[in-house]
Amino acid sequence: MALTARVDVIIVGGGPAGAATALALQHQGITASVVERTQYQDFRAGETLGPRSGRLLRELGLWERFVADGHLPSFGVLSAWGGPELVEQNYLFDPHGCGWHVDRRRFDASLADACLAAGVQVQRGVRQVSAERAGDGWRVLGAGPQGSFIVEGARLVDATGRAAAIARARGAHWRRADRLVAVIGVVPMPPEAAVQQTLLVEAVAAGWWYSVPLPGGSLLAAHLTDAGDVRSSDGGAGALWRERLAGALHTRARLPVGAKPDEVMVRQAASGSLDRCAGQGWLAVGDAAFTVDPLSAAGLGKALSSGLAAANAISASLGGDATALDGYADAATAAFDRYLERRAQVYGQERRWPGSPFWRDVRRD
Repeated sequence: MALTARVDVIIVGGGPAGAATALALQHQGITASVVERTQYQDFRAGETLGPRSGRLLRELGLWERFVADGHLPSFGVLSAWGGPELVEQNYLFDPHGCGWHVDRRRFDASLADACLAAGVQVQRGVRQVSAERAGDGWRVLGAGPQGSFIVEGARLVDATGRAAAIARARGAHWRRADRLVAVIGVVPMPPEAAVQQTLLVEAVAAGWWYSVPLPGGSLLAAHLTDAGDVRSSDGGAGALWRERLAGALHTRARLPVGAKPDEVMVRQAASGSLDRCAGQGWLAVGDAAFTVDPLSAAGLGKALSSGLAAANAISASLGGDATALDGYADAATAAFDRYLERRAQVYGQERRWPGSPFWRDVRRD
């Protein structure tokens, strides 16, 4: 087994949070290696970046690359929440400009390419990964397309998403705040269909929907509901998606009559956090630290900002600040607590279905 690299920081997970951490470190002259299990070929649910995210992309040196990748501009948000009528939040007068509907697979792969261009080592398609202490630092062992490898570094970053595999192996525990899942259908749209380039959010009796146009001419429509509803559905996720769509007036109106998704997938969407997201020489970033409700539309922006914060904490730690990683963890805990307060306020605005188990439970959680 060959020693592939000796770097300052090893990052396990090459999604947006891991890539942002690597880029921010590299910009500070700190070497990094990213270990990613995929080749970025798998489906990744569409995301919306808000107008303020342009600042994060520029800070990471990604703006020109991002614009060249052809993501769709987002001109605002339409929502039917707390009442049946659609209310519009228009980005026309936002000083930061428009938002973006992002092709996640393209976005994530492009960030990995940006890491390579900046001098970050990126291992893709890694099937097995384990991390162990090596003196004052870390040793990561993996098996990828080119065989087995070892990377050694002074600091270790968990960017494995909701799995939080590195942190859990270090004894951290996940605290789940709810049981939300997303039942996702991607519907091909006919060329003549004119879909407004906005995010649409619509509350229904057993949950809520969001829908966004995707680059390439499809519409992603996701139903957010309790995980138990999916498990108990006789016809499975596809039948539940079609059944619930019938009660989503505004979402249904975006789709051609009789339109069917190529596939219906179920993805975890619950809010949650680690009880501690940093330890001796390691920290967790992005969704490995804490996850937020898709209603916040903050997933990708949180990943990028989390990467920047993690890089600053690691830089300070490598420079001799013994409190930097703990300070990062305390800030993440405070951010999650603020998010939970805001989430409770937003869900509390919807009172149309007092007998609904979903709305009763989500407000209680």
